[in-house]
Formats: sequence, C-alpha cells, structure tokens
Amino acid sequence: MKVNQWFVLLTLSVAVAQSTPASSPATHRGTTIAFKDKTAELKSDDADAYVLRGAAEAEKGDLDGAIADDTKAIELKPEHVDAYVNRGIAKRAKGDWDGAIADSTKAIELKPDDAEAYVLRSAAKVDQGDLDGAIADSTRAIKLKPDDLNAYVNRGIAKKARGDLDGAIADSTRAIKLKPDAVKAYILRSAAKAVKGDLDGAIADSTKAIALKPDNAEAYVNRGVAKLAKREPDAAIADFTRAIELKPDDVDAYVNRGIAKRAKGDLDGAIADSTSAIELKSHDSEVNARQDTAKGGNPDVAVANTAKANEPKPDPAAANVNQNVVKESKGEPEVAMVNSTKAGDVKAHDPEAEANRNSVESGKSSLKTALPDNTRAGEVKPEDAEAYVNRGVAKLAKRDLDGAVADFTRAIELKPDDAEAYVNRGVAKLAKGDADAAVLDFTKALELKPDDAIGHYFLGFCYANGEGVKKDAAAAVRMYRQAAGRNLAQAQWRLGLCYYKGEGVTRDAIEAYVWFSLAARTDPEAARNRDLLEKELTPQQLKAAQKRTRALQSQIGAGFKL
Repeated sequence: MKVNQWFVLLTLSVAVAQSTPASSPATHRGTTIAFKDKTAELKSDDADAYVLRGAAEAEKGDLDGAIADDTKAIELKPEHVDAYVNRGIAKRAKGDWDGAIADSTKAIELKPDDAEAYVLRSAAKVDQGDLDGAIADSTRAIKLKPDDLNAYVNRGIAKKARGDLDGAIADSTRAIKLKPDAVKAYILRSAAKAVKGDLDGAIADSTKAIALKPDNAEAYVNRGVAKLAKREPDAAIADFTRAIELKPDDVDAYVNRGIAKRAKGDLDGAIADSTSAIELKSHDSEVNARQDTAKGGNPDVAVANTAKANEPKPDPAAANVNQNVVKESKGEPEVAMVNSTKAGDVKAHDPEAEANRNSVESGKSSLKTALPDNTRAGEVKPEDAEAYVNRGVAKLAKRDLDGAVADFTRAIELKPDDAEAYVNRGVAKLAKGDADAAVLDFTKALELKPDDAIGHYFLGFCYANGEGVKKDAAAAVRMYRQAAGRNLAQAQWRLGLCYYKGEGVTRDAIEAYVWFSLAARTDPEAARNRDLLEKELTPQQLKAAQKRTRALQSQIGAGFKL
C-alpha cells in the first residue's frame, strides 16, 4: 500500500530589535576609532571615556571588554545610565538575560523615562519567555517615545509568540510606517501573515525585505516557507538554497529544504539536509560549551502543516474491507505528521543591522544583540529536535523503521514534550509490529497535546483493529470523531465507514454520507465513496444529508468541538 503524506514544517524567523538611543550624557563626538584612541589620553577616572570605549569594543565583538569598561564606568559613576544600558546589551549578547534585565532595570530606576532601557528589557524578557512582561515594557517604551521603531518590533514579536497575530501585524505595520525600509518589521509581518494563512502577503513582505537587503538569509527562508505552504516545493527549494549560500550555517534553511525535498519525494535529499542541520546544531553546541558567547538573533518560528493520509480506500458498499493498516503498511508505512502551530519555538539567526543603530558617538552601544542558538522561551537546546523528526519521517517513508525510531527517540530526548515526535515514533513502531509500544506513544502524545488529530486517528485505528489494545469499535469511533472534528480527512473517511457499516455506532447512511462528503473536499477516493453511497439515499435523505454536511462543515471551520 502506498501512502503519500504532505509534511510541512514552516520556520519563520524574526530578530528581536535593540532600540536606538535619542541622547546620551556623553558629549564626545568623532569616529569610533578616534574615540577609542582618545580614551587613552583621558583621565583614568573619566566614566564617559570608559562608556565610549566599551561601545567601540562592543562594535568589534569584544563583549567581555565592553562589559569590563561599562563596569568600570559604573564604579566611577554609579548613576551612569548609559553604562548600565550598554552593559545590559553586551550581557544579552552573551546570553546572560538575567544580567541584561538587572542592568536595564537599574537604568530605569535611575532614569524612569529612558525608553531605550525599556526596549532592552523587553528584548531580554522575550528571550526568557516572559511575553507579558516584554509587551508591557515595549508598550511603556512606546508611550515614552512614540516613534521608537524597535519597541514596536519587539512588542510585535512577543504578541506573535502569544498567538496574537493581528497584534503582531499591526505593530509591524506601524514600524513600517515609521521607517519604510525596516527590514525586521517586514520579516515579522511576513511570519505573522504566514501563520494566519495569508501566504501571498507573507511572500510579498519577504520579497520586500529581500529587495531592501538582498543578502538577508532569513527573508529567503521565510519566503521559501510560504512557497512550501502553497505547494510550490521547487520555488521553496530555490529560496532555501539561496539562504544557505548566504548563510552556510543556517539550520532553518536546511531543515526546511529537507522538508521540501521530502515533499517532492527526494527522501535521500531530505535525509541529507536534516543531517546537515543536526551536525550544525551539534557543532554550535560544542562551540557554546567552550565559549561563553552565542550568536544569532531572536528569530520567531512558525510551525504548521497540511496533513492528508492518502490511503487507498475501498468502496463502502464492498463486502470485504481490509482495515488493517499496519499489516498493509509494513512495506511502506503510513507516516505521521507534525501537526501543530508552535508559536513559541525559536531558532537562532544573526540579527540584521538597522540603519538607525545606536551610535558609539552618543555613548550607547551599537552592538547587534544576540541569543544562544535554538531557544524556546530561554531554554538552550544542544541539537535541533525538529531536524531529527524531519529526518525520522524521511526514513520512515524509506521503510528504514529502526532508523526512524532512533531519530524520533532522539527528538524526544531533546524535547520531552514533543507530541509530534511521540506520534511519529508510534507510527514507526506500529509498522514494525510493536503495537503495544505504539499505543503507549500515541497515548503519551495525547497527554501532551489533547487536541492532536493524528494521535487520535492512530489510536482509533488501534482500537478498531485490536492492535496493542482490546478491540473496541466504540472507542475507535470516539477517537476518529476527535480527529475528524479537527478536519483530518483520513479520520473523516474512517468515521464515515463506521457509520456505513454500523461499527461502534448505529448504522446511519446519512451520517456516513456526511463524513464522506467532508473528506471528499481533499480526497478524490472519498468523493467516489460519497457518490456511490448517494445512489442508496432517497431524495429526502440526500437533501437532509447535504444540509447536515453544510452545517457540520461550518462548525468544524469555526473550531467548534464536536
């Protein structure tokens, strides 16, 4: 039995911005180099000189040197606001979010109307996953400085992470109005639009970001993700490839290109790209273990999918129906899908340079703030769990069941709350004939994510066939209904079949027609089942069934629990 699945992991990145200061107590003017040279001529007790040199060191990437100079400035002048802000920026770049928050808080205590300190603290709170706190700080910054571009971007990132897509779009749009060439704002808006399903809008915003900054790898990744969601894998692969050319260590580009290749049936290519992503993350982990520094920006990840279990379906009127998917699928297993939107997952990218960056001359650091790679609400993961899931799915499609189980197991080790990894591992185990272990995995997935459609579907299949659990047709119907109500076509077809045959429910041809009809929207075989069943219905029954179908479709579309 051949099973074709469409697995789409959308990875969209958005960098957290660091604001531009309006002014500084330091009054020195000149070039960065001149300032650094000038400090050697100044008195050793000149706090401003240390702040200026620290800003120059931050520009050159010497974070430890910048922190040391800002600390010295604070020792000389404990009320030096810019020293606290600059030191907080450098600490955040090193991944010391607590330190960044402490320094920005101190700056706010010294100068309650310092918008830049609120922006810095909002960025660090996003890093830690304190989204409400980040929004509150960004909002305060906006009140103090209504034209602060980065305050809007940071607030938009936090809103998107909370699932407030309209709020994220509004904030990024406001930032664009303030600065029409704000690349970060276009990237944020493209990410939010993609999650909302406005793929054309997402592509347009990513394309604009590319026009403004042709070497922006993140914009290519975002555009590729939207193209992949539009079922344009070739165009998506081209964008992911360009992103890799611009940024050879871009994990997201490899992960997504692997997904696109798998969608085209290039399983070896998918495995190769997933392996590259895993190797890159492993290398980054080793580097970070040796160094107390981290690269990247604060990207935002959108994960979404379109799932279609395209299993050959028999005529519901046929006398013999083989429902044992596991036995049929040992040669070519049915593949589970990542099927949720994870607004909080983040993967790291280098932040973009802003035209209105902090100037060294003003005394506030122009450092491009950075985060540890692959963070979720402040948690550092040494490797990329999603890359293991992606590679595992490709191995599953290639019938490398042991390899698939190993990859899903590794993903679970890295991310113990990953429901999708459990579902996928359960499918692989089911295909291996280890139904007991498969049921445990499906059950665990539903504990972690009670609305997981595919977990419900496969657990329903196990109940229907007595695989790993006692055969229970009524329980199977309950599981199928949960998945069908979440618009999984395969579950809708199975539920229709249960109603047609009277398995687990009272036989009801009208209800069978309804569920076949819902599945038929994306499944030609379900449409054929519906058309065959239509011949058995009276005109009155058909009218009632069509009315019921419209009503149920509206309920599912509106997200009502069935």
